[in-house]
Amino acid sequence: MTDTAYPVPSPLLHRLIAAGHLRYWLIASWALPLWAVTSAPLAMGWFAIATLSGVARTIIETRVHMTDSRLHARLKLIIATGSCVAWAAAPLMAALVGHAYGLTVAATLLATGYMLVFTQMRAEPREALIVSMPYTAVAAYLIAGLWGTPAFWVSLAIVPVLGLSLLIKVVVTEIKDAQLEAVNLAQAGLILDLEAARDRADAANDAKSNFLGVVSHELRTPMTSIRSFSEILRDGGDMTPEQRSRFSGVIHDEAQASWHNYNNNYKPVHHAEVDHNGY
Repeated sequence: MTDTAYPVPSPLLHRLIAAGHLRYWLIASWALPLWAVTSAPLAMGWFAIATLSGVARTIIETRVHMTDSRLHARLKLIIATGSCVAWAAAPLMAALVGHAYGLTVAATLLATGYMLVFTQMRAEPREALIVSMPYTAVAAYLIAGLWGTPAFWVSLAIVPVLGLSLLIKVVVTEIKDAQLEAVNLAQAGLILDLEAARDRADAANDAKSNFLGVVSHELRTPMTSIRSFSEILRDGGDMTPEQRSRFSGVIHDEAQASWHNYNNNYKPVHHAEVDHNGY
């Protein structure tokens, strides 16, 4: 009795990410440090705007379908960039309120935002650069505002660190995608080889079945005559010597014909099969 295999459910976090609901948890997590360095009304207002942009993005990505795939891709890119504008407002607000830790919160949110974009769009680095342009604009504005202070050079030195981290992430993703594609191609080739071997085996079985059918027919026909005339000779009866001789001749001729047919047609095939199978 075989056990019925049931699909293993995906973890809750995987289902949240696949459904696009995790972005709302991220929006809430961003609102907390924004609240800490600004005020509750500003944080709640940003939360509402970012949530609405997230809802619009989810609808476009999951429910809007277009016959023109390129136009749909452009629309998704525009919506994603617009949503990123709402997200980039959080570090800008955190930096402009004048809180002692405002720039720290802003830098953290910017770095996190870049990572989120390049993680979600890891297979499309060019599109990720476009979507993350609001973060780039905010970062450039904040760094430019630090001109003339020691923080300017410190902030400027951090830019290559973040850039190299994102570049490494993109390169590693491309390498892994290439390896996965190679594995998929190898598996596809193996499947084709197995299917070809199966087809050859099926063809060989069909040929063997046809061969056995022909052999059976070729042997059955003379054996019928041999059996019939043998029974007549066995039963005896009123037969003249000429009849017995004629019946014996038929039996002999049919046996000779069967033997000749076997030697010429089936014996070579039998030896070939023995040599192939090794027994």
